[in-house]
Amino acid sequence: MSLLNNLKTKIAKGCSAKFHDRTCQVLSLSEEYLSIEYNDYSHEYIPLKDVERLINEGIFTIFPLSETPFPQFKYKDVSILMVYLRDLDNQMYPRSKNTRLAILEKFSSLYGNPFSEGYLYKKYRTWIESGKDPRSISRAGFCHRKSKFSNDVLELVSEVIDQKYLISESHNSIETVYEMYTKKHEATFHAEPMVSRSTFYTIVQSLDAYEVCIARYGREVADAQFRKNSLHYTPNYPLEVAELDAVHLNIGVLDNENNKQVLGTLILYLAIDRYSRAILGYYIGIKKDGAGEYHIMSSN
Repeated sequence: MSLLNNLKTKIAKGCSAKFHDRTCQVLSLSEEYLSIEYNDYSHEYIPLKDVERLINEGIFTIFPLSETPFPQFKYKDVSILMVYLRDLDNQMYPRSKNTRLAILEKFSSLYGNPFSEGYLYKKYRTWIESGKDPRSISRAGFCHRKSKFSNDVLELVSEVIDQKYLISESHNSIETVYEMYTKKHEATFHAEPMVSRSTFYTIVQSLDAYEVCIARYGREVADAQFRKNSLHYTPNYPLEVAELDAVHLNIGVLDNENNKQVLGTLILYLAIDRYSRAILGYYIGIKKDGAGEYHIMSSN
């Protein structure tokens, strides 16, 4: 029996483990490596030839799936994250911190607290910018290079921005808020790397400009300013603005009359009222030829 097949009898994908006394989860087994992920989303790749020795020496401990929480899917996996993102996207102000906190609280009884508010914001932006493509936050999305900053440091950055910059009638500049952050960092995490000034500026400038304006100057000012911008329009009543969206479903359509050839995958077109987020109409097609948009507009 090959080394890989032998290990597969002992190690199952998705099972919990401990490596150097750190809790982790097995992601995959290949011919060369065993991939694991820690609770902070960092990854490690253990050479397959060393796994047996590490198990025997007690450095690497495997727990059966029966002892692993949520055996059908990973606790912080995409399936759970999508529940949060879809609900967040259905809210009137999905980029608002208060909205994200409400979503986290809503699902805490079901899933505990698998995601921080900052992490949810980051993944929501990635998902939206990709056109709501689930692949953008799929397994590959969890395998990026680990940040040199700990989750605690990043949460401190978010906390200072929320409390010192995103507040009503705040006169604090980004530079002033950064100085406040450095003082808190030195007092709390003096032994850990500090977020640089340029990185801090990038984090602040990546925030949704409309939500920042609401937090600092109020909704009336934000609406007056952004209604002038053709890229961002906030409706005042239902049916003032409708949007078209398309959801690509991973469901193949076969041609029964032509040797069951695959015609394509389903595309669900939706007409959505921007104010209420209500569904005004839908159309299901398989081609990206504009027919879906035409049918949904002509029928509504």
